[in-house]
Formats: sequence, structure tokens, C-alpha cells
Amino acid sequence: MEKGINRIQERLLGHRLRRKAAEKWEEYVPFLILGAAALFLHYMVPGLMKDDRYYWNVLNEKGTLEYLAEGWNSWTSRMFIEAVAVWVEHLPMAVWKLLDTVIYTGIGLMISRLTVRGSQRRANAGICALMLVYPFGHMSTAGWMTTTITYLWPLAAGLAVCTGLQRLWEGRRLSCWEYPCYAVLTLYAGSLEQMSAVMTAVAAVAWGLIWKKGRRNALPPVLLALSAACVAAALLCPGNALRTASEIKQAFADYGMLSLMDKLQIGVVSTWERMFFSSEPLFLAFCLILAAGVFLRTEDLFCRAVSAMPLALSLLMGPLAGAAGEMFPGLSKMEEQLGIYGAVDLGNFDWKRSYLVVLALGGAYTCLLVSLYVLYGNTLRGRLLAGVFLLGSATRFVMGFSPTVWKSSDRTYLFLLFAVIVCGSAVLGDFGVSWPKPWRSGMYLALGIAAAASVLSCALQMA
Repeated sequence: MEKGINRIQERLLGHRLRRKAAEKWEEYVPFLILGAAALFLHYMVPGLMKDDRYYWNVLNEKGTLEYLAEGWNSWTSRMFIEAVAVWVEHLPMAVWKLLDTVIYTGIGLMISRLTVRGSQRRANAGICALMLVYPFGHMSTAGWMTTTITYLWPLAAGLAVCTGLQRLWEGRRLSCWEYPCYAVLTLYAGSLEQMSAVMTAVAAVAWGLIWKKGRRNALPPVLLALSAACVAAALLCPGNALRTASEIKQAFADYGMLSLMDKLQIGVVSTWERMFFSSEPLFLAFCLILAAGVFLRTEDLFCRAVSAMPLALSLLMGPLAGAAGEMFPGLSKMEEQLGIYGAVDLGNFDWKRSYLVVLALGGAYTCLLVSLYVLYGNTLRGRLLAGVFLLGSATRFVMGFSPTVWKSSDRTYLFLLFAVIVCGSAVLGDFGVSWPKPWRSGMYLALGIAAAASVLSCALQMA
């Protein structure tokens, strides 16, 4: 009798273990799909283009140290990124394709590690769907290899550092070998000017949160010092100053005549224009997720109206712009106000409608932040997500202080778009599980269709 009971218990235990293993496997299926889609897109990449050809040939003409020294004095402070670029791009392109596929999939895994709480399967599906909605074609603007190594890989390095800081905040120990790895990753991420400021802010906030928990560790202050050193290097590098002067002549001849406020306005307004006037699927998805979350969380009409405003503006000025322009002719004048100098310049500073455009865009942007507050309240998670969104926005706002604000094109939106992915997937993971089934199913169906369309569109553009 006792042996029979033991056998039953063993079978039940084995059944539970198999069920847990199956559930764990299901949590990572979305990342297999993400990796397969990323591998397919990398397979479709046509070959070397633009700056790729330049980096491919560097080591044929000079040594790495010689090249870095020349670059520091004449062109750039991105020493770690440049060193990786000349070595990776000198290898067969297939090596980069495999590395970049792994890194892109790894970014999804790291976002999951940083944001997911509770049920992981649906949250991971949301992360991977939003990452596939991301227009991967943006990574071709300076050459596929060059753009990913310069922008996507620093993002991945920064996220890896964040996972280490998160573990310290949770009270977990790091192995001795991890400390130098996080230091090197910080230097690599910080080699890109936008990411150096982001990493400085992240390290400072993480240090404060870890200290508040009563935990003492040398890693956060060291990372803060390294990030701040990267900022100082970007400001002091003689090559950056020479490059700026050269790019003013080539890309924005009037740039030297602009005031600080002019540059700030160009950076901010051009970013808002892209968010609400461009039919960017990822921004539309983010607005939809926030609006759905607020509608299902509260019956307050004011809060619902606030959450609906960004989505309404994005639809009216994006996919529905043609029909909206016929029904409401004044709306078409909003986008006409925007040019290379932003919304307000010497030619229209006395026109009231120039300021109405800024108010409409700024109001929609503010509504996104208010929607996050409605969902999370004054919680640490809510403040952190708002901080991620603001930091991502700042990486694009600051482009107004560069003469390549227009020349650099789509790649400069990378960090803002991934901030949107982090915030959108967090909202889906935190609140989507409690949505009525028709809402939840409809949202994931829409994201799945958008993801498939985005991958197909990118592949057709490359073919």
C-alpha cells in the first residue's frame, strides 16, 4: 500500500515537473520566432553599402591604433565602437549576420528580464511582436553593418549593464568576472554620444535606488564615473569639433546662425512630428496600448479622453490624413508648418497657427506621460517607465544640437523607439492579463499582423 502511494506521488511530481518545463518552454517560444525572423531579415541583407565599404578596407591600409589615433584627432570620439567596427567589418559578412541576429534576439530577452512580472508568456509575446514591428530598415541608413555596430550594439550593451544593476537592486551577487565585463560594456555603449548621457543617468539612478535599499556595491559608482568620462571625452575630442564644422558645410549651412532655443525647437518638434504625423506603426501601437489600458482601468471620462488624444492625432495626421484633410481642411495646414527649422522660424514667428502646431504636438506628448501616470500612479515602476520614455525622447531631442539632425535620418530614432517598446510591452505585461478576452485577443492579433507586415515590408525593400 505504501509503495503504491509512493509511486502515485512520484508520478504526480513528475507530471508537475513536466508541466512546469512545458510552461517554461512556452515562455521562450516568442524569442525563437523573433530570432527566426531576425535571421531571415539578415539573410536578405544585400551586401556591403555606404560606410560598410570604408570600414571593410581600413585594416588593409593601416593598423587599428593608427586608425583610432587619426580618428580621435580628425573625426570622432567613438573609440570603442570604431575599434569593433573595423575588426567586425573586416570579417566575412556572414559573421556579422549571425552576431547581429543573436544580439537583436538578446535585446528582447534583456527587455523581458528588465520588465516582465508575473505571467511571462503573453508579456514575452508582446515584447517580440513590438520588436518585429520596429522598422529594421532604419539600420541600413549608414550601411547595415556600420549602423548596427554604431547604434544597435551600444543599445544592447546598455541593456546588459541594466540587467546587472537590476540584479544588485534585487540583492543578488555578481561574479568577479562580471564586474570588468560591465565596465567594458559601459565604455562601448558610452562611446556613442547619445548613449553616454543615457548611461550616466541610468548609473546615477541605479546607484541611488541600490543605496536606498541599504546595499553597498562599487559597481554603480564605477559605471557612473566611466559614463561621465565618456561624456567628457565626447565634449573634449578635437575630432568631434572638426567633424561638426565639416558637417555644417555639407548638411546644414545655416546651422551656425541658430540660437540654442532654435536648435532645441528643431530637435523637439522634429521628434514630435515623427511620433504623431508619420504613420510610424510602432508609435501607433504604443498609443493604442496606452489608450486601451486606460479605458479598461478607469471609467473617468477625462482620463479616457487624455489617453485617446495621442491615438486620435496619430490617426488623423497619419493613416487617415487624406480623408481627414478633406473633412477638416485646417488639419492639413499643421504639417505644412513644419520644415527644416521646426515649426517656428523667422518667416512665420508672427503666425498664430505656428504655435498651435507646437501646442498640439506637445499636448499629445504630454498625454502619453499622463496616461502612464493614470495606469501606474505614483509608483516606482511608473516613475521608472516614465523615465525610460523621457530618456528615449531626449536622445532624439538632443539631435537638434547636431547639424546632422536631418542627414542622420531614421537611425537616430532607435533609442526612442526601443523606449516605446519597453514601455508598451510593460503595459501589456502588467495590465493585458486582466483585460477582457476580446480586447486581449484583438490587441495581440493587431500586433501580430503589424509585425508580419513590417518584416515582409523590410524584406521586400532589401530584395
